[in-house]
Parts: sequence; structure tokens; C-alpha cells
Amino acid sequence: MTDLPEPLTPEDCDMRGVPMPVELLRALAIDAGMDPDWAIQFAIENGIPIGGMN
Repeated sequence: MTDLPEPLTPEDCDMRGVPMPVELLRALAIDAGMDPDWAIQFAIENGIPIGGMN
């Protein structure tokens, strides 16, 4: 049993700077009953990286 990988650390799971797909953000907003355009604008204004926007 020495072939086990090292345990994950919080640094391994850091997702800051990884863009959230705009389709996922839109779907989550709709599911929560929010205006998706407002959610995207909120993310942009708060520095949340968004992927898939041209």
C-alpha cells in the first residue's frame, strides 16, 4: 500500500483564477431565480473570472 498518492492540501484545491464558464453561471442564476445578466455583471464587477465571454 505504498502506492497511495499524497493527500490533497487546500492549496491543491485552490480554484481562484480559474474562470467559471458563463453557461454555468447563467444556469446557476436561473436555477436560483435570479436574472442571469445581473449575475454575470455582479461577477465581472467583483473580479470573478468568467470563461467563454468574447
